Amino acid sequence: MTIYEYSSRIRDLVNTPRKQVALLKERNRWLQLCSSLDVIGDTELAVEAYTSETFAKTDGASYLIVYGALQALFLQQDAIFHVSEALVIPETLDKYPRLKEIREIRNTSIGHPTWRGGKTAPSFHFITRVSLSKGGFSLLSDLPDGSIQSTPISIPELVEDQQRDAGTILDNIITALEEEEEMHRGQFRGKKLEVLLPEPNSYYLQKVFEGTRTPAPEVAAVGKAGLHTTLKQMEAFRAALVERDPEDAWHLKHSLEEIAYPLSRLDQYFDDILASRELSLPPRDAYIYAFFAEQSIAHLRATAKELDEMYASKVKG
Repeated sequence: MTIYEYSSRIRDLVNTPRKQVALLKERNRWLQLCSSLDVIGDTELAVEAYTSETFAKTDGASYLIVYGALQALFLQQDAIFHVSEALVIPETLDKYPRLKEIREIRNTSIGHPTWRGGKTAPSFHFITRVSLSKGGFSLLSDLPDGSIQSTPISIPELVEDQQRDAGTILDNIITALEEEEEMHRGQFRGKKLEVLLPEPNSYYLQKVFEGTRTPAPEVAAVGKAGLHTTLKQMEAFRAALVERDPEDAWHLKHSLEEIAYPLSRLDQYFDDILASRELSLPPRDAYIYAFFAEQSIAHLRATAKELDEMYASKVKG
């Protein structure tokens, strides 16, 4: 997998409703994750430009390209570790000595070349201009002990090594996210949400419709019974949704509220008939409420089916 493919997979996993809602509860954490994923992609564009473009023909442009390539590698490392930090997945620079070495090369050659090591043991570093090429450069270092060291720096090697270790880290992050999601799905894989909701043209919903057509007490009593069965089904669905995942319940909160309102108005309508008092709704309006509730439940049932299918599937493709 490429760095782009790794970051794209992470985006897919963190943008599922359940995970996204959880992350959004900590705004800074979510923004850190989004920014870091963007930077991973942006720096990869810069690295690709270095490896694919013809090297500059002037010294100034050559320095700019070298500075940019090393800084892109440095930023990409920061972004990758900030992704793991935002997702609370343990990954540390100490586990990857080559990445630490790449950071030191950046710091020494283009980060802080004019003074390294503090006042007690300073060192000074120079990029040898005549050595600048597509393959890198030679770094001349005046060390604290008075010795002079010349180090060949191969940027293509740095790129290759970083992509290897970056791929390992990103793959570890993906594995952790997939395992977390798989564990969650496994707990509810056999519990279907769809079956808890009234089916289209269900017996009880049809009794509700009948009760709206004829405002007579005996018909209203049957309609109210059908309505209360429907309400019990809706409550069982909501409870199962909360048990499976409060984040899914939050995600569907608006849909549940949209259905609850017309059902509550219909309950009042049937009570008015049974109590022989003035109707709070004209029969035609009651029918419209019943129709809206039926259509909304059908839409919710389709959403529940999609959730069931997702939970039935394995996380890894």
